[in-house]
Amino acid sequence: METIEIRGEIRQLAGKGGARRARASGKTPGVIYGSGEASTPISLDRKSFETTLRLHPSGAFIIDLKLSGREGEDIKALIKEVQRDPLTSQILHIDLQHVSLTQKVVLHVPVRLVGTAVGAKEGGVLEHFLRDVEVQSLALQIPESIDIDVSDLQRGHSLHVSDLVPPEGVTILTPGTRVIASVVVKAAEPTAEEAAPAAAEAAAPAEATEEKAE
Repeated sequence: METIEIRGEIRQLAGKGGARRARASGKTPGVIYGSGEASTPISLDRKSFETTLRLHPSGAFIIDLKLSGREGEDIKALIKEVQRDPLTSQILHIDLQHVSLTQKVVLHVPVRLVGTAVGAKEGGVLEHFLRDVEVQSLALQIPESIDIDVSDLQRGHSLHVSDLVPPEGVTILTPGTRVIASVVVKAAEPTAEEAAPAAAEAAAPAEATEEKAE
């Protein structure tokens, strides 16, 4: 997993008021926390952080956090949650988890489908149901995504979490029975000859109602 340096500062004013003030000054408010550690309010430069997320939309990277006044500290973190405005998609708040590179962590990793399913070529529709899985590993071993080849997937068949092959050192925690993708068989549209009797049956009650009304 890639490590990216991000600069920030500790917010002196916590809570919603401090978050609003940070956003008004062009910062993205957030908190960083870890096992046995108190939550620390922070703020990051909005433009640089949003640019980083655009380049790495999965959020699967290690943050080398450089806080003003604490430059000598080696702070590594993972993104745990990003809250966005539902209308503008602007980042409102971020949660970072302080991690040790020598201890295992748990987080979600995207599942990427590779190839074109043979069932889709034969008229089926490839449905991607499960888009990420929960994994456990050392932070530096966490992959940006776990790929699965769907080329041999036929109509009416599915791929499950148990079919994934994680990188060495990575354990998948999501139950193996969960369906990742399936090739769904589309329902055939009725021909004109098949549709005519059904239309006649639907029209019959309406005609009977009109006759009673007369």
